[in-house]
This record gives sequence, structure tokens and C-alpha cells, in this order.
Amino acid sequence: AVPISSARTLYSLKQSMNVSEIKIPVPWGHIAGKTWGKGSNPPVLCLHGILDNCNTFDRLIPLLPTCFFYICIDFPSHGLSSHIPPGFMDSGMVFVSSIERVAQHLRLDRFIIMGHSFGGRTGVFYTSLFPEKVEKLIMLDTWGFKYYAHHETQSLFRNNVLIPFKIEAVAAKKTQPKYSYETLLQRVIAGRSQQDSSFKREAAEIILARHIRKVPGEDKYYYTPDQHLKHYEHFKPILTLEQYKHLYSRYVRCKVLVLESTESDHKHNSPNMRDIRAVWKQLGAEIHRVEGNHDVHINEPERVAPLVEKFLLEPSFENVGRSKL
Repeated sequence: AVPISSARTLYSLKQSMNVSEIKIPVPWGHIAGKTWGKGSNPPVLCLHGILDNCNTFDRLIPLLPTCFFYICIDFPSHGLSSHIPPGFMDSGMVFVSSIERVAQHLRLDRFIIMGHSFGGRTGVFYTSLFPEKVEKLIMLDTWGFKYYAHHETQSLFRNNVLIPFKIEAVAAKKTQPKYSYETLLQRVIAGRSQQDSSFKREAAEIILARHIRKVPGEDKYYYTPDQHLKHYEHFKPILTLEQYKHLYSRYVRCKVLVLESTESDHKHNSPNMRDIRAVWKQLGAEIHRVEGNHDVHINEPERVAPLVEKFLLEPSFENVGRSKL
């Protein structure tokens, strides 16, 4: 049996933090998620990374202030959300538009965004498109999407057109495999541990709980994320550095917090990311380094929580005046 109960009780909930599952209708099905706290409190929209789900915040949110309403969603094709429809062209805009669908459905006029990895990249892009809606932005171990040179764009757009054909061809020939729970758990641990140091078993159990479905009558499970996610590198805007500089400097008007993990230096120190980081420094973003790996927010949330808490409780620019952002 799946030890779901042990995963859910790793961190005991604060008494005043009610947790509820939600489903938001979209044209292709629904966006699933869960909320923490009282709906009358200021909203914080929490966005996970690729091949993650909203459970990625299960160990962090109980350590954060209870005076906020945390809305954690499963992006399309993740967790309990409906899959991206067959034939749908892959684009980062699918995920950006999902944020707007959630905001409109829940009638969120102003909210804070907290995103990990791909969720942070999507969050900052949304912020640059809808600056009037985002009060603060928190990026956990990401600086945003990478940029591209002009000569790279043709091949990238071409590949995005062809990806759905590849997925449809594979899906037509393949039956959904069945796995033991332990096999899936070890695959999650191994896959995430390839990025840096080990992904803790407790953290893997939390993530896996929302990514499996029991096979009727068997002690086996289906792994539910769909084929689109194998091509996640193409779920991004194809923009140049100058275009990002324009978007961020002109349209990101809120306070920004970036938490960079120490074991992600090999990613953050690439020439591409150094350029993006320089943009954020110039714009006055608050930046901290946190000891740990890419998943430190779920592996050791106590290292992340104090910095996030302090930032959440600070006044917004509306109350203190504009900075360089």
C-alpha cells in the first residue's frame, strides 16, 4: 500500500491552516490544486516545477505565516490536473494562461506569486504581462527563462511545431505501463538526484502521492504525468536578452525575492543565467543564497521559510514607494 498518510503528516499542520482540494474548470478539463488557510486572507499563488505538483509546497507552507491564503495548483498535465489535449502545440504560454485562468476563476485582483524552478520562471513571465495583478514575486532557485540569440529562433519554433507529432506517434503505439510503488518511488528519487545531491525519500513520497493511480485489482500503479512533459525544455518563450530586459525593467513593478541554492551553481553560473541574474541585480531584486540543492524548499524547508516569511510580511511598494524596479 502507498504510505500516503506518513507523507501527509511529515510536518504537522498549524491548527489554523485548513487544507482543501480545489478544481478549476478549463476548456480541456480542470486545473486541480489545494488551498491552505482562510480565503479572506491575502492570496499567495504557489507554482511548482516540471514533473512536480502542488504537493511540492507541503513541507514549506506549514512553516509560513498563517495570515495568508496559499493557493497551490497543479499545472496542466501534472498532479491531478487534466492533461494537455492531444495535438496541442507545446508552449510556455499554456502555463502562463493557466495562471490567468486560475486568477479569473478565483477572482484574484491582486496576489503574490511564489514559484519553484519552472513555476518561478512562469511566474515572472506572467508578472511581466500582468504587472497590475502581482503584488510580490518569489522565485525559488530560478532566475527566469533563458534567452536566445536571433539565429536560434527558427529551429526552436520549428521544433515546437513538430513536438505534438512525436508525442502522438509514441502514444499510438504505447500501452500505459504498470509499476510497483517502490519502483516508482526509486525512479523519482533517482531522477531528481541526478540534478544535484539526493532527493529525500520523504519528499519523493509527497510528490509521488499526486502522480500515481492505482491499477484496479492489482498491487500496481500507473504513473500519470503525460508524454508532453518529456519535452519540457520547449515550454518556454523564445525571446532575446534585450526583450527580457525590456519586459522586466518596464513591467515588473513589484518587489522580487530570489532564493538561489548553493548546489545549483553549475546552472546559475552559465553565461546565459549570469546575464539574467545581472538584470535582476540592476533592478534591485532581493537575492539570497540558501545552503542545499535545487529542491531545498521540500528537502530542508526550515532553511527557506525564514527568508520567505520576512519577505511576505514586508510592505509592498504601494506602501513604501517605488524602488529601482
